[in-house]
Amino acid sequence: MKAFLAQINPIVGDLRTNFEKHVDIINIVNSKKDSNPKLIIFPELSLIGYPARDLLFKKELLIRQGDYLKQLSELCPANLGILVGGVSSNDTTGKELFNSVFFITWNKVADVFRKTLLPNYDVFDETRYFESNKEFKTLDFGGYKLGISICEDLWADELKNLYDIDPIAKLIKLGAKLIINCSASPYYINKIKLRQSLITHAAEKHQVPILYCNQVGSNDHLVFDGASLVVNKYGYVTRQGRSFIEDLMEIDIESLMKNEEKAFHDNLGLNIVEENNTELFISDIKAYGEILSALKLGIQDYFKKCGFKKAILGLSGGIDSALVAYLAVQALGKENVSGIMLASKFTSKESLKDAQQLAKNLGIDYRNISIKELHETMLETVPKISKLANENVQARLRANILLAISNTENSLLLATSNKSELAVGYATIYGDTCGSIAPIGDLLKTEVYALVDYINQNTVSLDVGLTIPDNICKKAPTAELRENQKDEDSLPPYSKLDAIIMNYVEKRKSLTEIVEMGFYEPTVLSILGMIDRNEYKRQQYPPIIKVKELTFGYGRKMPIAAKYEHY
Repeated sequence: MKAFLAQINPIVGDLRTNFEKHVDIINIVNSKKDSNPKLIIFPELSLIGYPARDLLFKKELLIRQGDYLKQLSELCPANLGILVGGVSSNDTTGKELFNSVFFITWNKVADVFRKTLLPNYDVFDETRYFESNKEFKTLDFGGYKLGISICEDLWADELKNLYDIDPIAKLIKLGAKLIINCSASPYYINKIKLRQSLITHAAEKHQVPILYCNQVGSNDHLVFDGASLVVNKYGYVTRQGRSFIEDLMEIDIESLMKNEEKAFHDNLGLNIVEENNTELFISDIKAYGEILSALKLGIQDYFKKCGFKKAILGLSGGIDSALVAYLAVQALGKENVSGIMLASKFTSKESLKDAQQLAKNLGIDYRNISIKELHETMLETVPKISKLANENVQARLRANILLAISNTENSLLLATSNKSELAVGYATIYGDTCGSIAPIGDLLKTEVYALVDYINQNTVSLDVGLTIPDNICKKAPTAELRENQKDEDSLPPYSKLDAIIMNYVEKRKSLTEIVEMGFYEPTVLSILGMIDRNEYKRQQYPPIIKVKELTFGYGRKMPIAAKYEHY
């Protein structure tokens, strides 16, 4: 038997387009002149897209899914089986739906397998929609007894504090000789290595090979990296799909069962990605390479799936907007990106020069629009404006202009704030927080600098030198909303600030624990207070592309109207 891991990029809710992706894969496999049984494995909820959220409450979804499953079955003769992710009805008590995998062969839906472990933490809320499977069974196909599992079902041994049942152990007890896992596992830094470790451990523990097919692509704030795996019963990876790109891998099951395949041999899979001008995959999958690939894919899919091609952003001459501009060019192409400098009387000549040089280096449309007269008009309209309001109004005037251009030119505005600014509220609500998506909202300021340094080290051009001008990287960060303003006039040095934010937000450490690490208690208390008070800003911020284990937004559900004492 031959198995095919179809690592596809579905669009949430777009059953027709997702159906066509399934058909394309089936046609590729059917074109192989081979009478041996073939099994195509698709990711979790591959026909609907993951996460579908409250689209799952739409009654017509099941009807439309049924129509497409019927059409898929007509493409499956006796020697071809496919495992398709979707939802099935629950006819007993509990939630109305099961997260399921449909097995199709002999021109019919021959069986249905349901997900047992339903994650309800971080960005996951599957218990809102699905009932948990209670009945275990195996699948006989191609001369093998197969154990079909879905995503979280594979992690029971590593999440013993959450689950008291191990679906894989249940399938092994029923005689499964090969475990298949259909997954939609989102990316964050080092997730690929972590996932590989968990799967190889499961294979070694149960002494059974595992075929793991993961979704690829980005849906809203979540990026799915693919990186599907084939692991033999000794826990060695024999195949790995590419990261952040669609892929199709062919596996000889007999060789896998006999353990004849070598570890990490070259990927011989079929590339099913349409040709484009954007490089989505970086061969260096170390941390920064992964982050770049994830952010590029996050931007590209957000625009494509929302029906937009063009992006605009405000170019300040600073490092944050420089990084966002670079990412936009990589994701959308330079011809689809516009950088707008919105100079005020506080904008330095240095910033004007740096923004223009960046735009030239990137080859993007560049415009310089002054807000001086608008600012003066606002001061005349509100003559007793406070110092803080005077700073904020400049950011809001800029947002108005950017949104007007966005609206006029049918483009999407990119937000440019980083995680440090969002944490402590060092951003103007309805000003520089405006945008349709936030590419770097999960990166601390120090990480922004590190990523830009990585970019410059790897993309030096003979024509322009460093891609992001060196002066942008070296000058002190400033919002330029008043004379001689510097970020560190209002904030601790970013090296200290980011360390405290990371420990409080990402690692969930307490005031006491952070102080015990050697930080000055009044400083820590002040920063934690700023983080707590500015939840209202963050909950009105655009979707943030997730690259960290804990991200502001959907994965961090904090109250707004609240007061928490740290003592």
